[in-house]
Amino acid sequence: MEASPLDAILLMLSPVTFGFDVPHGNGQPVLTIQGLGVSDSFLSPLNLWLRTVGYNSYPSGIGQNIECPETTCQKLESRAQEIHRETGQKLVYIGHSLGGMLARVLAKRTAGITAAVICIAAPQRGDVRIHPLLFAATRAISAGIALRGDRPLGCFQSTCDCSFVQDARSNSPPNVPVCSIFTRTDGFTDWRSCVDEGPNSTSVEIPLSSHNALSYSPRTFRVIAMALHKAYARPASTA
Repeated sequence: MEASPLDAILLMLSPVTFGFDVPHGNGQPVLTIQGLGVSDSFLSPLNLWLRTVGYNSYPSGIGQNIECPETTCQKLESRAQEIHRETGQKLVYIGHSLGGMLARVLAKRTAGITAAVICIAAPQRGDVRIHPLLFAATRAISAGIALRGDRPLGCFQSTCDCSFVQDARSNSPPNVPVCSIFTRTDGFTDWRSCVDEGPNSTSVEIPLSSHNALSYSPRTFRVIAMALHKAYARPASTA
């Protein structure tokens, strides 16, 4: 789904896009994780903006996001540990759609080096309710994974019971702040599944946007800036 006209106009005109009117960082690390079927380039506007406002942004490095989520999560864990060793700082994970689900599970597995999680248009707690066309895409990807011999047929499906799915469905939330950004006009994902009501969670609605446009909306950027500022204002630790 393409950007709404409103988001396209705001992206060009908003001072937030150029780093104005939002709190800035001081080189803290942020790992961005893209959604299903796309590469790191999808989040290039977000990564560019993060650097504009003073954060050291790191793309996921996983390539096109079409592998088994458990395999992808293991790669992301290695990536996060590498960034932590390089910077000596805790990370914030920002994930769009499936990337947000990966970010939540990753935060559970790397609790000692995680400062916060920010999810954009991402189902929470494994509660996945998606458009039939997107469901068809997951079935095609599942078949491709099975053909490659990476996992049995059923990956990305409700019958899958791998470690990633168990962690995603767990009622135990990450032990760090979680900010979930959603829009009721998502179009791909049922917005109700993107609302997180956990004890450390905040859910923020962006009106009149869409599933993909949320990832580069200046309205989303403003929410992210505030969440990052809050995350890194907490007592520092480099566990």
